[in-house]
This record gives sequence, structure tokens and C-alpha cells, in this order.
Amino acid sequence: MKVNVAFLGAALLMPLIFLTGCGGPETGELDKGYMATAEENGKTRKELFDKASGNFDALSADDKQKFINTFEVKTEDHAKKYWEMIKNPPTSGRGTGVPQ
Repeated sequence: MKVNVAFLGAALLMPLIFLTGCGGPETGELDKGYMATAEENGKTRKELFDKASGNFDALSADDKQKFINTFEVKTEDHAKKYWEMIKNPPTSGRGTGVPQ
């Protein structure tokens, strides 16, 4: 369970790292406003995931929209893909289709 929580935290912050780089061009610091927004979005996503017990279809219409609105691309399809990644995180090790 600890691995899943750690992976979820890393997955939530991964887009932030790719979008912001290591820091601002002049100060070398992360944009604190962007960080606060990203952390709040991650918290909202996790709360809604837990509230629905991992079942996207169990969310109310308002909660679905709230989840969708945490993304830059505000589509249900995009949100469902992210939801599935939270529900079934990639694992390290041998991929499918690899002979044993």
C-alpha cells in the first residue's frame, strides 16, 4: 500500500516537473502559485477517487465535473484516462507479451 501511495504522489507531481522544468529562468525557483494549484488539484483528484472507491461512474455529475476541471484538457475522456492510471498504476518489471 505504501508503494501505491508513493507512486500516486509521484504521478500527481510528474506533469508539474515536465511543465515547469527545474525552476524559473531567472531565480532558479519553482513558481509557487503553480505549485500551490498543482498540489490543490492533486488533493482534489485523490479525494474524489477515494470518495468513489475507485469507480469513476460512481461519481455524481457535479463531482465528475469537479474532477474534469482539475485538468488543463477539460474532457471526460482525458479525466478517465488519468483515473485509470490512478486505479491501475504501471508497475516495474516484465511487460506483457514478453516470453518467460
